[in-house]
Amino acid sequence: MIGQGIGLAYLVPIALDRLEEQPLAEGDLYPGDLLTAVLTIDVAFWKNDRDSFERIRAIVSQVREMRPSLEEFDRNILKKSLEMATSRLAKI
Repeated sequence: MIGQGIGLAYLVPIALDRLEEQPLAEGDLYPGDLLTAVLTIDVAFWKNDRDSFERIRAIVSQVREMRPSLEEFDRNILKKSLEMATSRLAKI
């Protein structure tokens, strides 16, 4: 539902709680897919919810720090998500 932009005011805080506990939380697809879904949220959401914006920035920083210690497959998946995060979050 997050990827479809449905119920973001309710779902994003729950997703951020989960990501703060486990940044590579997995939904149905692959490790880190929850993070990827959250990072695809429209920039307008982050502009209107500064607390959530600060939380996702901290999570992205944490993932960047842990990336070198991950297996190659996970590193490659995260590389795309982190590149997306850099470009999208910079617009806020």
